[in-house]
Amino acid sequence: MIENVLMNPTRTGFLETLREMGADLEVLDLRETGGELAGDLRVKASALKGVRVPRERAPSMIDEYPVLAVVAAFAEGETHMAGLAELKVKESDRLAATAAGLTPAA
Repeated sequence: MIENVLMNPTRTGFLETLREMGADLEVLDLRETGGELAGDLRVKASALKGVRVPRERAPSMIDEYPVLAVVAAFAEGETHMAGLAELKVKESDRLAATAAGLTPAA
């Protein structure tokens, strides 16, 4: 159980993608707090499969792509992500950092 998760519809693309991958997650006690929509997540272990993440979803999960890359590394099949150019020009090149983090040490 993860409590008090921001559920702003402009930021929930990651949850939508996890569901498409087969994640067993449920939003409970959806409520407004501090002027924002929030809820609690109940998450259960599940087998995940690769998916195609559409370009139009990128703005709703731009900060979550590095975590999605780790999740995808453990999913069955391939995951394709589109619309990631913005990750190169954020505070740091998150694409390069994510790739480096997923590369086995020599």
